[in-house]
Parts: sequence; structure tokens; C-alpha cells
Amino acid sequence: MSFSPNVLRDLKTLTLPWSTKLFVLLVLLVSAGMNIALFVMGVMNGRSDLLTATIQMFGVLLPIILLVAVLARAESGVAGLRRRTEILYLSVIPSVLARICESPQPLYAPEPRRRPPQPAASAPVFTNAVHGECHADFVVLVPCAGVWKAVVFRLEVNVGRINFNLCVPRHLVTPALKRPAALARRFAHTLEGAGAGRPDEGDDRLHTGYAFLKEPIARTIDGASFVCLVGGKFVSREFLWDSAEQLYFAQDLMFMLRAFLAEAPELFADVGEGTSGPPALDQVRAVLKGDLGALRQ
Repeated sequence: MSFSPNVLRDLKTLTLPWSTKLFVLLVLLVSAGMNIALFVMGVMNGRSDLLTATIQMFGVLLPIILLVAVLARAESGVAGLRRRTEILYLSVIPSVLARICESPQPLYAPEPRRRPPQPAASAPVFTNAVHGECHADFVVLVPCAGVWKAVVFRLEVNVGRINFNLCVPRHLVTPALKRPAALARRFAHTLEGAGAGRPDEGDDRLHTGYAFLKEPIARTIDGASFVCLVGGKFVSREFLWDSAEQLYFAQDLMFMLRAFLAEAPELFADVGEGTSGPPALDQVRAVLKGDLGALRQ
């Protein structure tokens, strides 16, 4: 007996109506009840044939009950995909981006049972993700050369494709950067690296890198105006279900954002002094809107 290689994906995307689930549950309950009744009758009447029959029936019903219970509790269908998107936005990506700051540690001799030290600091991450939406904006505060920099970007996770916007505050875009493709050329090194993809590993989708447009677009986030570089990439159809793929994407995103910041730090807003802790969110909002006086408050 052979199964389609996509059988697991088909089960995850399967959506059953409540009437069908209720019917299956009733059938299992009736079958289990009959099995228990036969077992009790066999014990009370001393009939070994009934005991043998109940044991054999239980051996058949147990894996079916376990399978139905797992499928009933597993996330599936459109609602499951939306829930997995929320987990990506609210858990996976923030936990990885919080480690965007490189924490220098002294060298030590590794040992099998020795736990590595915890990073010295983590980067604050903010988002405006909304329940049921496939897009979200993010702001990551990163200490850089004695100041806190705000790295702003947007993600649009459309199951098998991801769109990415790198958002540069409009007040930091000089007239020279408003020329055709000038902003993209300012990040030429990072864009070249982000465009490299992984070799195909047998999936029906290529593990592609990002393809960026040369011309930016305008976008407003939380009242602040940005000029955005737009890129996109295809991901596996199993992306939202595959924790390893999500971790790879989040870590790759972190390294790409770190490269953007290193290549052109002047295009990321200074939102606070690096000698103190991270600035408050209200101060970050004000600076991104162009209110540089908020830095002196």
C-alpha cells in the first residue's frame, strides 16, 4: 500500500464540518461502549470467547481512536494557516530578532555538559500584527555606534510567498537617493547576498532568495512616512507547518537586517542615546515621524 508524498499536507489543509466530526465521534463512542459491555459480560459470565473478542476489538479500535483524537486536535484548514501565521509573527520572528545584537563573549573551552552563556542583551521588538491578517510591520531597536537605531520593516506572508519591505524614514531620504534605483544601489552589497537562493532539495518549490524591485514605494506606518525597498521570495508550501523552515527564515531575516544596518547606518533613525537603556515606544514613534526634538526630551 502506497501513500502520496503530499498526504500529510492534504490532511493539514483538510477542513471537516462539525456534523462529520460529531458523527465520527458518536460512532467511536458507540463502538467503545459495545466493547466495554462485551468485556463486562465476558468477565461476569466467565466466557473466554467474549474476552478474546473484546481484546481483539480493542486492539483494532485503539489506533483508530488515537488517530482521530490527534486529527481532531491538530490545526488544519484555513483557520490553522492563519493561526500559524500569527505564531510566526508573535513568537518565532520576535524571539530571533531579539538576538540581532551581537554580544561579544570571552573564549572558553567547550565541554559536552557545559551550557553556553546567555547573551548579554536583547533587542526590543514591536509589531502591529492583527488577528487574521497576513501582514505585519515590525520595529527593532538595535544599539549601533553609541545610539539606538530603529530598523523598520514589513512582512506579508502569503502561505507560499513572502513579501518584504525595508522601510527608510522619509526625512532621512536625501535628494540624491530619490533618483531612479539610487536607494537600491545604496544597499547593493546586501541585496546581492539576499538574492542568492538555496539549491532545490526535492520540494516542488525552489528555495529562492529575495528578488528586489529597483524602485521604492511609499508607505505610512503608525503615522510615520517611509520610503520602502520591496522584495519577495517563494517558500515551501509546508513553510507555515515546518518549524525548521520558519527558524531558517527568521534567522536569515535577522542576518539580512543586520547587513542592511551595517551597510548604510545613516538611513536608520537614531531614536535614543546608547548610553542608557532602550528608548520608550512613544519616543521612537515621534522620531520616526521626523520629530528630532524628541531625542532631547
